Amino acid sequence: MVKKLTLEDRRKIEQMWKDNASPLKIAAELGISQCTVYTELKRGQETDERTGETVLDHNFRPEYKAERGEKTYQSNLRKRGRR
Repeated sequence: MVKKLTLEDRRKIEQMWKDNASPLKIAAELGISQCTVYTELKRGQETDERTGETVLDHNFRPEYKAERGEKTYQSNLRKRGRR
């Protein structure tokens, strides 16, 4: 069965990412695949509204926001329609 990420999972990803954890470590901690972590990190990336460039965090990696990831996920779910 496929595990769907909750907002709490996303917040944990955000905190671990801020603490400079690798995607592999995040995946192992949450019991999800590494691919899911990479997809989620891309989904929740912050971009500068003026330039359109990706905002970097204090570790010089793309900044991830859990709320943005959740909002994007819900938006994509609505666009998908009924199954």
